[in-house]
Amino acid sequence: ATSASIARLLRALPRTGPPRLVGLFPLELDDAFEVRAGLVVDRDDPARPWEGAGVGLEALPGGTFACATHVGPYDQIMLTTHAVLAWCAERGHPLRGPVREVYVSDPATTEPDRLVTHLMLPLDT
Repeated sequence: ATSASIARLLRALPRTGPPRLVGLFPLELDDAFEVRAGLVVDRDDPARPWEGAGVGLEALPGGTFACATHVGPYDQIMLTTHAVLAWCAERGHPLRGPVREVYVSDPATTEPDRLVTHLMLPLDT
């Protein structure tokens, strides 16, 4: 489902260069959960290519984050996420969601073992 959402997003918005993608995942993963995917755009772009493309424009809030860089296949990102969650729990850092995955590499041109993803877990400070 996540891959299909990202493919739809990439088809809807024209771009130059590799995509700058972001995935948003809930802190608690149940049997079913909502995943949101985004493409970083210039919101001041006078062409506004996202209008009428069936996608919304949303500014993600800033703040303080616990971060880690995952290098490797997307299907192993949860290992890094669990390590950051454990680090936060050990230090008593309360979290607020969602978890952000910032995809640095272009999966169309990067081998799975070399994919770079930044994980960002918002801290409730």
